[in-house]
Amino acid sequence: MRCPALAAWRLSPRFVQAAIAATPIASLEADPNGLLEAREIGYCAHGDLDALVAWIGSALADEDRLRDMGARAFAYARETHDENRVIEAFKRMVREVAVARG
Repeated sequence: MRCPALAAWRLSPRFVQAAIAATPIASLEADPNGLLEAREIGYCAHGDLDALVAWIGSALADEDRLRDMGARAFAYARETHDENRVIEAFKRMVREVAVARG
């Protein structure tokens, strides 16, 4: 059984902390389900250190881009990791498991 809430919990705590701080995420290798680029909240270099350094340099040179990415990251964190939403998703998951097991 696939549980979207559980999938969201697998996101690195550091990614979530950055998003809550409205900070774009720069990652050398990790981009869970293509989230960083799909949601435009950061960049994954897929192991290419030179590409990561270049992206960080270009991002730091554009304050508007940083602010917009940070705002999207914060919105993502609120939407996906809000305490009340996570608790409700967990309760639904427990109920679904209980019903499935009879």
